[in-house]
Amino acid sequence: MARLSDFRVNARTLRDGDWVDLGEDWDGLRLKVRGQSRTYFDARARAMQRAAKEHGGDEARIPEAVVDRINAECLGEHVLLDVAGLEDAGQAVTVDRLRTLLTDPDAAPLVSAVMVAVDRLARRARAEAREAEGFSAPPSAGG
Repeated sequence: MARLSDFRVNARTLRDGDWVDLGEDWDGLRLKVRGQSRTYFDARARAMQRAAKEHGGDEARIPEAVVDRINAECLGEHVLLDVAGLEDAGQAVTVDRLRTLLTDPDAAPLVSAVMVAVDRLARRARAEAREAEGFSAPPSAGG
């Protein structure tokens, strides 16, 4: 049976964001991200509705490339906060440049990196909530 504590998170971590080290699988790339909030989901829904207008209002008919661009733009605008450990021709890649790169279909692994970072941040927020719960005292019987 599921426990209520399994569904608690440190909401501040998700809201404010934090650095996530993607490790050696990503050659030391570090991203500062926040959780996918209502702002992200609302922006994505609005963009999908606009795109669907060109396809008879049917979101299922939006071309995959357009959906990928919408996802990348929304991640860049509402989730990605900063980048470290990424360079191009010896120059550090800025967060603004990374946001632009996210929309390049040939740079799709960067979108995956942002999504992995968001997932790791969410897992950390759940672990923080469980840890905090473990250190909290039970309510007193006397009030």
